[in-house]
Amino acid sequence: MRPGEVFEKFISQAPEFVPQKNQSYTLQEDLKIMLALKDVSIVQSKNFRDIEESQIVKRTYNSIKNRYMDYLQYLSQDNMDQIAQHLNEHGLVGYLLFSNSTPRELLKIVTFDPKIMEKEKKKVEDELEINKLQKVKVEHKKQIDPTFPRNDFDKFSIEDMDQVVTILSEYKGVPKAYLVERLHQLSGNLEDLDGFLKTNDDTYCFLEEEDHLLKDDHNKESPAIRLLIRKKGIQRVQRRLKYLGI
Repeated sequence: MRPGEVFEKFISQAPEFVPQKNQSYTLQEDLKIMLALKDVSIVQSKNFRDIEESQIVKRTYNSIKNRYMDYLQYLSQDNMDQIAQHLNEHGLVGYLLFSNSTPRELLKIVTFDPKIMEKEKKKVEDELEINKLQKVKVEHKKQIDPTFPRNDFDKFSIEDMDQVVTILSEYKGVPKAYLVERLHQLSGNLEDLDGFLKTNDDTYCFLEEEDHLLKDDHNKESPAIRLLIRKKGIQRVQRRLKYLGI
């Protein structure tokens, strides 16, 4: 049985479907759109209007049009075979998951709504970033020493720091993970983070080998330490020593 025949078989047996608010297009809806257009040689706006008015798919004209133009028109014959196989094995349950790049490519057929999956993925990623911030805070938070500048992990709660990083991430258009990593290299100092983001000056950041130098060479008069102080400034070096617990 050819893919088109498989599609028609399952759609003919499908109960009426009304999508929930903000729900992604289901496999059932996508198949109905494709079947409605299968005999159309040149797809035009009128065809999408007909689908809307006939209530074949209970979506708006613009939504149906965008779904076809942005996604469904790029399905290949191999994709059709893949969908037919899914129908024979799992039925109409599922969603077509496409790539973010254009032209869109069908990645796979998933059971759960991709929007929900994306929200859950973001939630997990956010929790991981909070945990990472918490770990950095726990590992490097020291007793306040008036001779050393305090870092911002001492001043703010982990929730406040996470909120600041989230706002910065959205404002600067960079991933939170990138900002967390830079905060670690900047001894948890938000002012230096802001300066780094404005200038992209790597001298703000402490490299791993520079941390090793501070840990291994306790002689502040050694040429290597003096060079590091000249490069970073005494305040940043002192802040780094405190941050590393040296």
